[in-house]
Amino acid sequence: MDLTCPQCGQQQVRKVSGIYKEQGRFPPPEKPEYERVLPENSMHTPVLHLLGHLVGYPMAIGFIFLFTFLACSTTAIGAATGAGMGWFLFLLGVALLTWWLVRKTRATAAARRDVVDEAYPRWQKAYQRWDRLYYCQVCDRQFIPNGQSQVMTEEEATRYVYVYVD
Repeated sequence: MDLTCPQCGQQQVRKVSGIYKEQGRFPPPEKPEYERVLPENSMHTPVLHLLGHLVGYPMAIGFIFLFTFLACSTTAIGAATGAGMGWFLFLLGVALLTWWLVRKTRATAAARRDVVDEAYPRWQKAYQRWDRLYYCQVCDRQFIPNGQSQVMTEEEATRYVYVYVD
C-alpha cells in the first residue's frame, strides 16, 4: 500500500483512527443508539415531556378520583351498590390509564427501534469510510491511499464521511 501523501509526496502520514485514539482529533461518525433517538416529528421535547409527567399524569389520576367520587355520591354514598360501583369505576379508570401508558411506551420504543434500524446501515458505511482515511501531517490534509479519493481538508473529509454515504 502506498502510504505517501498524494499532494506533497511526503511519507509522514498516519491513520485517522490512530490519531483519534491518541489525541481525540478527527472523531468517527456518531453511532446511532436507541437511548438517544426520538421518533421524527415527535413532540418529545424535554419541556413538553416534563410537563406531561408533572401535569398530565396527575390530572388524569385526579379525574379518575373525581369521577369515582361523583359516581359514589350520586348513587348514595355508603350504600353497598354505590360503593361497589365507585370502586368498579375507579379500577376501570386505573386499568384504562395503565393500558394507555403501556401502549404509548411500546409505540415510542418501536419508533425508536425503527429509526435506529434504519440509521445503523448508514452509520456502518460512514464508519468504514472514516476508517480508511489517512492524515498527512505536512500538508494538513486527509486522503484515502491508492488514489481512491482526492486530498481533502478536514471539513471536506467530514462531508465525505457523513454526507456521501453509498
